[in-house]
Amino acid sequence: GLIENMVGYYCQTCHAVGEVFRAGEGAALAGDFGIPFLGDLPFDPRLASFADAGLPFVAMHQETPVGQVLQKIARRLMTSVDAQQVGNPERGAL
Repeated sequence: GLIENMVGYYCQTCHAVGEVFRAGEGAALAGDFGIPFLGDLPFDPRLASFADAGLPFVAMHQETPVGQVLQKIARRLMTSVDAQQVGNPERGAL
């Protein structure tokens, strides 16, 4: 699947997501390639800090727009993996 990164910027002061780049290009690209579009992820500078430290961003910031998008993407991935395993039981668990 495809995740469009840096679609908007999450402002920690006003808690809004402002536009950085034109949105919607990821969904169109996924459609062109015939792959699932998993979501568009706003930029939050804390996300890189958490990743560098090996910490799960969603555990501390699940209610932020970025945390909510990450949770939606994770659910879509789990659904996709489950569907593939049901369709091909010989693959086994990941």
